[in-house]
Amino acid sequence: MRRKNNVTHAVELAAETEAAQELAEARMRSDLFEITDRDIEDDESLAYEPVPPPVFVPARAMAEATVQCEQEFFFDFDQEVSPILEVLIGKTMQLAFAEVTQNQPCSANPLLDCILS
Repeated sequence: MRRKNNVTHAVELAAETEAAQELAEARMRSDLFEITDRDIEDDESLAYEPVPPPVFVPARAMAEATVQCEQEFFFDFDQEVSPILEVLIGKTMQLAFAEVTQNQPCSANPLLDCILS
């Protein structure tokens, strides 16, 4: 008995859902028909005011063009870059010297190494 009630309830819910969908589709069709069927009347105001087109201003000639340059925007490249270059060159020289001294065999007399090589 309970199973029969559950099945009956499920069928009723499905029928109600289908009826609701059909009603929604019918309302949508009638709304679309109303929108497409009627003409736009002249007295209806637009939702926005149209923007006027921009005014054309011809480009300036090269003689008329000016540039504003502040002194604080400029810098001396050599003065600003020299500390960075000093660090880079010093580190490179240090690594190169360390590599050369590591690869050379140690001897008691460095002059003898110069003569033999």
